[in-house]
Amino acid sequence: RVAALDALALMGEDIAEYADQIYDLFMDRSLPVKASALKAMAAAGAKGECYAAHVCRLAYDESPVLRCAAIETLAEMGERGASFADEVAEMIYDKDDSVRL
Repeated sequence: RVAALDALALMGEDIAEYADQIYDLFMDRSLPVKASALKAMAAAGAKGECYAAHVCRLAYDESPVLRCAAIETLAEMGERGASFADEVAEMIYDKDDSVRL
């Protein structure tokens, strides 16, 4: 699943039709799958941007790896991602160094 999501992310906005399936993988039990799903959603263009609120929720996950991936995804989601700038700014005070840096 990780390899498939990473490949989709490289295909750009042409993957917009798969945004719903990518979103479903936000709830996968595998951390690498979730992180790759975030990366793919950022590549889905305007359709992917519709999921910015769901991406923002993952910025509060217990895993610092997933928090980092969510923050980076929001940064790639245009105006919709930018609407969560306050939430991203809060991460400056995250308990984990990898998220703050």
